[in-house]
Amino acid sequence: MFEPVSITPSITAASVYRKVSWAILPLFCLISGACYIDRTNLAFASLQLNRDLGFNAQVYGLGSGMFFLGYSLFMIPSNALVTKLGAPRLLGILVTTWGCVAASFTSLTSARQFYWLRFLLGAAEAGAFPGMWYYLGASSWGAGFQQLPVLPSGPDDGAALRHGGRGGAANVLSAPLAAALLALGGAGGLAGWQWLFLLEGLATVALGVVTASCLPPSLSAAGFLTGHERHWLMQRMEAAGGGGSVVGGSSSGALLAGVSDRGAGSSSSAGCCGGGGRSPLLEALSNGRVWYVAAMGLLKNMASHGILFWAPIITKALLEHRDMDPVQLDWTRHRGGDVVATAGQPVGLGAAGELEDGDPLEGGAGAAGGAGGGLGGGGAAAAAHINTAAVLLTGIPFACAAVMSLWLGRRSQAKHERSLHLAVPYLGAGLLLASLPRLAAASPPLALAAVSVAVACVQGTNSIINSYVPLVCPPGSAAVPLAMALYNAVANLGGLLGPWLVGELVWRGGGYGDAFRVLGAVMGAAAVMAWRTRRWPRVNGPSSGGGAHESGGPLGSKNSLELEEAVSF
Repeated sequence: MFEPVSITPSITAASVYRKVSWAILPLFCLISGACYIDRTNLAFASLQLNRDLGFNAQVYGLGSGMFFLGYSLFMIPSNALVTKLGAPRLLGILVTTWGCVAASFTSLTSARQFYWLRFLLGAAEAGAFPGMWYYLGASSWGAGFQQLPVLPSGPDDGAALRHGGRGGAANVLSAPLAAALLALGGAGGLAGWQWLFLLEGLATVALGVVTASCLPPSLSAAGFLTGHERHWLMQRMEAAGGGGSVVGGSSSGALLAGVSDRGAGSSSSAGCCGGGGRSPLLEALSNGRVWYVAAMGLLKNMASHGILFWAPIITKALLEHRDMDPVQLDWTRHRGGDVVATAGQPVGLGAAGELEDGDPLEGGAGAAGGAGGGLGGGGAAAAAHINTAAVLLTGIPFACAAVMSLWLGRRSQAKHERSLHLAVPYLGAGLLLASLPRLAAASPPLALAAVSVAVACVQGTNSIINSYVPLVCPPGSAAVPLAMALYNAVANLGGLLGPWLVGELVWRGGGYGDAFRVLGAVMGAAAVMAWRTRRWPRVNGPSSGGGAHESGGPLGSKNSLELEEAVSF
């Protein structure tokens, strides 16, 4: 189709791919960061929001998890839309939409509104990662992006590991940002949590406008490349089997987008059904090991998101030297001796950012005002200081998780082993979470360190567990995309169950102790499940092998990257 052209001294492969990288990947990194920030900023806002709106632990826990219900339900429809609308248009619409939803939290007044907004936010974000990976792998850019130096192939690929720390890094960076925005409470008549949602939501809306206007829909529309560079890159793409088609020779981008057609350039498309002529859908649904891995991912996400959305609240409780177990709590008086109201009474304060003595999340509520019972200016300042410290300290566990993700993933690759690299961290996290109430009673700093290590053990394994699904499917099977979609949908439900379960246990038990013991048991069960996979074929071995073509087949490490970006937070 294209006449051969020689690259001039001023046009080299490195220079072309460098231009493409700098034009596309930074924008996608910003979108990824906005995804993580807008879905988790509720955790930081909760220190003020729950008090101002009178949300108890039940309401907050269920509302936190509603995001993942919308995310799971709309994941497959989003996969279908990306192939119909095209990634640039869909991404622009989705990023702008979820930015508007995120900013709408500013007007939050009731629990019902809270549930719906969280659900809508999850539904809007569901297509973001499929859209980006479809653009990178299955659109007209596909074959070119597979040759980018920043996205190498093969068993030593570190891209999945670098992306493994992205969620943790986003949480680390969002902590000081949230602290600064929460400190704006009272300005313009808005509470600090309202400023947090408003400004971060508007920033995402602006990012959506930039995405829609700057992301080229095709190679021919890439204004940042010269005519010779576009011509050369299209020639390379056709030579690689992509030909500029919607679904090129790459399977990796099509994988997450749910496209089962491998294209003419895929060497793994022969015998696609892999299961005696069964349809890919039936093969995916009847694969017991896919369901097994999905259940393991659900347990992991229960603990991960159960900690994530409660981390600032727990950190604040540790800073206040509050006991974790209800048998040690005095429900008529706080540690400072201030009288608190009866359990379950709604709390309602304005935008001044004052902290009441009782904690509605634990079933108590403060009595504002009154001689000796209310908080004066000094008390409000001290409370704001504790809130800020809690938000900033919350970034520590996720910094540990980002480091753990890189180290553990590289070690797993080097040792060609997965099961123990899941089971041991999961067991360690379970023991630490179950013992947290006793550690908190002995030493709050020790408890915070235990939380940090537990979070690192849970979230640091994402790149490993997310590589399981392609390995438990037959090599070259067209059922892999559907199996991955099934895994994503089931595992993400853990994000609904975890925060909700913590909220229920905190509300019914009056303390955080039972919640952490249950999360510890959940991670213990996940550790047992991971240990039982040690005898599975292909699980403990190199990440690439027979049947996987160069652009990233079912065994390629890019699949880990794609899965992780879709699942981990």
